[in-house]
Amino acid sequence: MTAIHKLRVILDTEEDIFRDIDILADQTLLQLHEAILGAFGIADGEMASYYHTDEEWAQGEEIPMVDMGNNPDAAAMHQIHVEDLLVRSGDRLLYVYDYLNMWTFFIEFVQTLDPTEGTTYPTVSLSYGDAPKEAPSKDFGETTGSKNSGLFGGAFDEEEGEDEYDGDLHEGEGMWD
Repeated sequence: MTAIHKLRVILDTEEDIFRDIDILADQTLLQLHEAILGAFGIADGEMASYYHTDEEWAQGEEIPMVDMGNNPDAAAMHQIHVEDLLVRSGDRLLYVYDYLNMWTFFIEFVQTLDPTEGTTYPTVSLSYGDAPKEAPSKDFGETTGSKNSGLFGGAFDEEEGEDEYDGDLHEGEGMWD
């Protein structure tokens, strides 16, 4: 039997919620996807992707659930084995499930283990924290100093002395003037 890779899967929340999943090194990212959903009690049926990442968790190249034909060189989840990407300390992936609700997870290689006889893999070897019933809300950037400074870089902040638009056109302010 092949080696076991212990992976820590952390839900992107303010609270500490994670699962350690032990998976055969030759199992696929699709099998890991199914294990993550099961470990966190999330219903299957939505699209998902993994993303290569660096030590700062910056999102890199996508590994989609299915080949959408956009990039003929990209492999889908069922074509990539855990041992292809997660083999040593520091190896990481981002995982996003359900693009409308954005369940986001950080996956990190923990260690290689010998398989335990009689155990079916993948399996959850450690569970910490209660998973929420709904995807945690996302903060798309900092809000310090401005109510809109994160995602849009303050583009919608009012400038000092600027009047808010009242929704009415005034004389000489026609739409095409």
